[in-house]
Amino acid sequence: MRNYTLAQYKDKVERLGEKTEESLQGKGGELIRHLTYNSREVREGTLFICKGEKFRKEYLEEAIQKGAVAYISEKVYPMEREVPYILVRDIRKVMPVIADMYFGHPAQDMRLLGIGGTKGKTTTSFYVKAILDAYCRDKGKTPCGILSSIFNFDGRETKVAHNTTPEAVELQQYLQKGREAGMEYLVMEVSSQALKYHRVDTLTFDVGVFLNISEDHISPIEHKDFEDYFSSKRKMFAQTRTAVVHLETDHLPQVLEAARQAEKLVTISSQREADYRASHVEKTETGSRFTVEGPGGYRDVLTLSMPGLFNVDNALAAVAVC
Repeated sequence: MRNYTLAQYKDKVERLGEKTEESLQGKGGELIRHLTYNSREVREGTLFICKGEKFRKEYLEEAIQKGAVAYISEKVYPMEREVPYILVRDIRKVMPVIADMYFGHPAQDMRLLGIGGTKGKTTTSFYVKAILDAYCRDKGKTPCGILSSIFNFDGRETKVAHNTTPEAVELQQYLQKGREAGMEYLVMEVSSQALKYHRVDTLTFDVGVFLNISEDHISPIEHKDFEDYFSSKRKMFAQTRTAVVHLETDHLPQVLEAARQAEKLVTISSQREADYRASHVEKTETGSRFTVEGPGGYRDVLTLSMPGLFNVDNALAAVAVC
């Protein structure tokens, strides 16, 4: 990590086009040594982020008492003494950018694999991790990292997950820890909430997967309607190098149209012609056996110890990713 000054963060937000007002009060040269939106984590030299509908002024007051240098917010909070601030239009758009800056752009040093879809993200992510872990063991590399709805692994530590995709500050911190651990690969579940609220804005996925789409997460606190949910899911393709699309997904034409934003499109299917195809699917006592065929004459017979055609599709996606 590199310590930038408060003025440098202000300039970054200004270049992003999100700054509306500033009052650095002669503290522009102050070094920012910590970044957080959690008042309990504040220490000397913190740039404090005021975010969320439930944010209260008391959180900021606590942050200032603990040594925060300044705050960044969508509005001014009158304080007993003057406190430097940077005002922005949308704090959600700003958070990933300043977090990426604070942690030193860690994603640039690894390959990111994003798994999206209504169902199957977790299973597919763990299939990918298992394949890459085997590869990394053979090559003497750090195991594949994972950010999932079950647990997160940053190359050294495993921790219980609280969000499918962490908030931008925590996400960049995981990436930075992974870089320190020498992690080359990170597979992550990419939720619609993460895409809608800009948590992954600064990331480029080397491979991004779209498994399927169905009505889910429609509520006043998540997505107001299906189109909001579906459009959020499709945003991942705009920041993806190679898109992998399951041809059995609902709303396939719209998915393929969005996927063509990626540099390359790869298709998978167990029912029709595709770049990677599963065929000769047979049930076994514990799961299934099937043949996978892919580009360049690739052909293999895989045995899966989990039942269900949907897991064949998840495994096929993992093969295509790897």
